[in-house]
Amino acid sequence: AAADRKRLAWLDAEGIDGHAAWTEVEHPDFPGKRVEVGGFKPGLAYHPPVDRLDAAPLVELLRGIAEDRARPDVITAEAQALGAGVTRVTARVINRGGLPTVSEMGAAARQLRRFQIELRGPEGIQALDGPLRQDVGVLAPGQVAERTWLVRLPESTGLGDLRLRAGEPSIGFAESEVSPAAAAPTEEQK
Repeated sequence: AAADRKRLAWLDAEGIDGHAAWTEVEHPDFPGKRVEVGGFKPGLAYHPPVDRLDAAPLVELLRGIAEDRARPDVITAEAQALGAGVTRVTARVINRGGLPTVSEMGAAARQLRRFQIELRGPEGIQALDGPLRQDVGVLAPGQVAERTWLVRLPESTGLGDLRLRAGEPSIGFAESEVSPAAAAPTEEQK
């Protein structure tokens, strides 16, 4: 075909031995039949030899993408005992990277898991108002998301047994202990 002739002409002009002449051989699987071997050497029909590539621009592009990737971070993760064994946990997370947590193509293809915040606690923790793992969706660079849970902790545990995990598999996760919320100032402290 014309494309093959162009490839052969380029290989010849560049002095690259990238094509083996078609040669008739005796093949044990096809006795008495005509068998020929030859053609473009593996990888050279569509790709130039490695020593002919200038990979520096590609390496810089990939390095830049890696540096700009989405990076989840936990800003705050606080718990406040409300009484009757109920605790409110509030978490704020941010994407500190230069790219969104999921690309527009990834969101359209629905092939990547969405950014999630998960409250982890001791065995027996009960979520009172929704799941312990909550979908955040896509976070743009610098965007903050906040989620709140109402939970009941087992009597033998404290607030120090709560942890927060935020992220998704393709960008990684940030984890943090949940700390007791600062008490609101009383009238006397104001």
